[in-house]
Amino acid sequence: MKRSFIILVAALVAACGNSSDVAVENNEPAKPVVSVESVESKPEGEQPRAKMIVGEKVEREQVADFEESRLPEGWELIDNDIKKQPSPFSVGDGKLSLIIRSGKDMYGDNFGAPHLVKAVSGDFQIETRVIFSPKQDYQGAGLLVFSDKGNYLRLERGFGGTGGGGSGIRLDVRKGDVYEALTTTDQVQTDSNEVDLKIVRIGQTFIAYWRLNEESEWKEVGEFKSDYPDSVKVGLIGVNTGEEITAQFDHIKLLPAPK
Repeated sequence: MKRSFIILVAALVAACGNSSDVAVENNEPAKPVVSVESVESKPEGEQPRAKMIVGEKVEREQVADFEESRLPEGWELIDNDIKKQPSPFSVGDGKLSLIIRSGKDMYGDNFGAPHLVKAVSGDFQIETRVIFSPKQDYQGAGLLVFSDKGNYLRLERGFGGTGGGGSGIRLDVRKGDVYEALTTTDQVQTDSNEVDLKIVRIGQTFIAYWRLNEESEWKEVGEFKSDYPDSVKVGLIGVNTGEEITAQFDHIKLLPAPK
């Protein structure tokens, strides 16, 4: 009886070991992190508030250069239309290419605009180079600072939009139910299909800048004094109410705020 029990135990151990080996051999490569934003339920008449964000303090320069064929570590692509109308993207050769289909927006109750974000805390600078040729309705691509669905800041190379305008640089802010154009494309005009964009946070103040290239001086687009928490999500966004369009981003750079 004792001998039979020992044989049974040995057989079970061997079976478990084999099953573990098979699991390891069948592991698939990690897939890109693509998700939707979740928010807590809101009391009647109030804007939904996002779950608490805990961000990383930016203490040194961090560059996501898109050289590898996957999203950079620590960055998450949010696609709230992923089940009905996903936003195709590709990464590699130094570019993030994002196809922005019609109807993708971050305005009112529409949060279908795809955005690549990372949680940060405290003061910081974020920069990107946008390759984009908007031409109709409102089409925009650029930088996003996201506190929650009722509080965010957008700096974009765009065409048209709230407050009117043709081709240029826009700075927009949402505060609760109010969506406001701080700077329209009429005020900062450009037809260039490649521009650098930058947002700097110092305390509760956000300052937006743009330039044509590294040989040009940064020009201020506008300033916004917020009531945002210490931690926010920052990154890239693509918006489109016209025909399908593609935006490319050359890199994302996070730096400590200037002293």
